[in-house]
Amino acid sequence: MPKLQVDNKQLDIMKSSWSTLKRSGKLNAFSIDFHRIFVEANPGRFELFKQDKSVQRARLLSMVTELVCESSLYYGHGTDSGTAIASSLAKKHKALSVNPDDFNTFLHCLLFALEKNLNDIWNDELRQAWEHSYNDFAKKIIKAMEETSNTDSQQ
Repeated sequence: MPKLQVDNKQLDIMKSSWSTLKRSGKLNAFSIDFHRIFVEANPGRFELFKQDKSVQRARLLSMVTELVCESSLYYGHGTDSGTAIASSLAKKHKALSVNPDDFNTFLHCLLFALEKNLNDIWNDELRQAWEHSYNDFAKKIIKAMEETSNTDSQQ
């Protein structure tokens, strides 16, 4: 599997902005904003939304954290750790009936919440770094979902 196309500068920008969000104490506000816009974009769509809201927010926040960590590990250290993370997430996404188009919705909600909570530092370069990293990560998950589907249909 080819490495992520995210360059070191984009990776540093993404990691730095995530650290800024955590240090600023806005992580909870970010997760609330992200959850709200995601639910509004997908009313009643996912089984996930039948859980307690705090559990939903924690799971969405966990996905973003995995994106940051996966990008750092896979690109920054040149390992194949991203493949295992993508495969694990593919199984979870498949169980929730996620389809490839849902990744675009997730991205728009993610960018909205990041912009709102990083408004002091938000700019086009930051948006592009997050968008590029997310799109690369999403492609890996979608590919793993397709491979899982192909394996299931062959059995």
